[in-house]
Amino acid sequence: MILKSETSNEDQNTFSRLNNAFGREVGVYTNCTPRLPNHRPVVYAFEESAPSWLLMEDLTHLRSGD
Repeated sequence: MILKSETSNEDQNTFSRLNNAFGREVGVYTNCTPRLPNHRPVVYAFEESAPSWLLMEDLTHLRSGD
């Protein structure tokens, strides 16, 4: 599993929140990647409000591609 979370740098977190970075990333994984035929990570859980985080499947064992 991969856990992505906010940083300890509050300036970066503020910038990330202003741009809805976690919300957009969660949107990609929940709305766009299900349309891909292969190699889409499963999103297990997420929290978009501060502090934001995303728990997802680790696909590093797969070969990267376009």
